[in-house]
Amino acid sequence: TTYPGSVRRPPGPPGGRRWAAGRAQDDPRVLGAAALAHVLAHGPDDEAVADAEAAMRAMRLSKSTQEWIVCATSVLEFADRLEAVANWCDHWLEQARTRRVPLWEAEFASLRARVALRQGDPLQARRLAQAALAQVPAESWGVCIGGPLSNLVQAATRTGDYDAASEYLEVPVPAGLFRSRFGLYFLHARGRYHLETGRPYAALDDFATCGALMQAWRFDQPTLVPWRSEAARAHLAVGDRERAYELARQELDLAGERPSRARGIALRTVAACGPDDGRLEPLTEAVALLRGCGDRLELAGALGELAHARTAAGNTGQARQELRSALRLAEAAGAVPLARALAAQAEGVPRGGSGGRAHPADLYLLSGAERRVAVLAALGQTNREIARRLAVTPSTVEQHLTRVFRKLGVRTRQELPTHGIPLDGAD
Repeated sequence: TTYPGSVRRPPGPPGGRRWAAGRAQDDPRVLGAAALAHVLAHGPDDEAVADAEAAMRAMRLSKSTQEWIVCATSVLEFADRLEAVANWCDHWLEQARTRRVPLWEAEFASLRARVALRQGDPLQARRLAQAALAQVPAESWGVCIGGPLSNLVQAATRTGDYDAASEYLEVPVPAGLFRSRFGLYFLHARGRYHLETGRPYAALDDFATCGALMQAWRFDQPTLVPWRSEAARAHLAVGDRERAYELARQELDLAGERPSRARGIALRTVAACGPDDGRLEPLTEAVALLRGCGDRLELAGALGELAHARTAAGNTGQARQELRSALRLAEAAGAVPLARALAAQAEGVPRGGSGGRAHPADLYLLSGAERRVAVLAALGQTNREIARRLAVTPSTVEQHLTRVFRKLGVRTRQELPTHGIPLDGAD
């Protein structure tokens, strides 16, 4: 399950994890590893989750169990049991600290960082991955360096710190990395960085390589790495909508009907690549799935895309509500690029109704500086008074108010909400 390039047979036993049932009764390590092999080959199910948790309950952290525990823990990650896997990771992290083994602590911190990314929390993921590398230097990780490095690249990319992501990508990695499962995470992270920084062809190279390895190893499950959805976005960026839609449909078929994060991501991609008039249904389902699985950042993106589809359909009131929710999630996650895109999108959504005050919740459509100006203006302060209060120029206040009026769809100060976000919490 970790070094599939070193074996000639398909990963996982013939007939699935039941091949190991006899041995698993006496050795929980086998049960957990067989559950992971099954998930990678066939996708997650409740039985695999039950086996993985049973294996972990039967093991204690030691030299003979540490790697096997990582396998069992990964089953819960790929099965979208994010709250449960976070709790297990925290448990093993505490055990590693108690035993004072830096390598174990580093590996469980890296795994917990990957879970944080799946929860839509890149800030926490970055802190955990940095802590992992602080415990064990990069040159001592071997191929496992792909874990913390990919987490750092993904987290920095999602928060818009592209310089840091570029520096992480320059860390030397062993040649054997791409013969291990950790290489898939690294290719995925590097591909996303390339796509977000305007290099779609470089992104396609990484996603295609990732996909070729997963297919060769028979690990081709979107819950591991959704490489088709990522490649579809890259094809869309270069204008090849037909190939993008084909890949998106393939991903959706592989994800299956089971409610999952992978299906939610695939539905988002199908909507992005498909016909404009067919987006509401897949995006509505994607929002429900992503909210249920707990990925707050994917949910924010899906809500933004659903708001765009509703605006096109003339439902601007619902669109603005979804944009408010999306902005809250993006800002809480520190996802600066997404938050900026959502705020810009909000400027193009007219406020429904026939005048009157803007809704207090609409203040979430504004940047922190714009909110502070809006709140003070709504309280009746002049531009000069606001400028003195915030230590900026009156011209800056005027510029902020212009953007505030445009985003909130109002024309006068009297239409600004008089309550809502406290001034001290405007950021």
